[in-house]
Amino acid sequence: GQIGSLWWVGVIMSIAASISSNIGVNTQKLSFLRENVKSKDRQRSYIAQPYWLFGLLMIIAGSLGDFAALGFAAQSLIAPVGGVAMIANIFFAWILLAETVSFRDFIATTLIFSGIVLITIFGNKDEACLELADLIDMYQRDAFYIYAVSVLFTCVFMYTIGNVAAGKRKSLGPSSKEYRRCWRKIHRFCFPCLSGVLGAQSVIFAKSLSELIKYSFEVENQFLNIES
Repeated sequence: GQIGSLWWVGVIMSIAASISSNIGVNTQKLSFLRENVKSKDRQRSYIAQPYWLFGLLMIIAGSLGDFAALGFAAQSLIAPVGGVAMIANIFFAWILLAETVSFRDFIATTLIFSGIVLITIFGNKDEACLELADLIDMYQRDAFYIYAVSVLFTCVFMYTIGNVAAGKRKSLGPSSKEYRRCWRKIHRFCFPCLSGVLGAQSVIFAKSLSELIKYSFEVENQFLNIES
């Protein structure tokens, strides 16, 4: 369809959405920092903080932009392009929060940007228009069952190991030699990894919903069936 040929629109929307979300997150953090320097009796609730509210609106706009981008390009293209969020975070954390950007941060950001450029140039730009029956068929394949079990196992494993590391931090102390040598890196890795694995599932289901919406506009309404 016509929407399927506009992959570049999806890429631009994804980049804009990532920047918007990052502005929102850093603005909210700025609001937290400003409130923390005040005395307890002068600190305002979240909804009374203009910067926090502005950050929330930017995050919502970014989330909607990410969802809309999935309707224009393949998920295998949009998801990696979302890595622009990490690049934007380096910039806005420096501008808004005066955080120091190390040489290691700069090198890592450069590598991420290079990867995004390569994926955008050489990534899959073929975008099908899937109906409900197609999606149901895909979710019933053996490959998806294997994937779902793998995701479940990974989440349980990471959550368990992360909790063990958290227990070690509590019992040994965050500054103890044993925790710093054996458990700190594991602790720092497990929960972000768990968050990433769970977050990836939201992208899959968002892509499925965007396909149904797109097919409904281009061909036939797909929301008349209970399976939707």
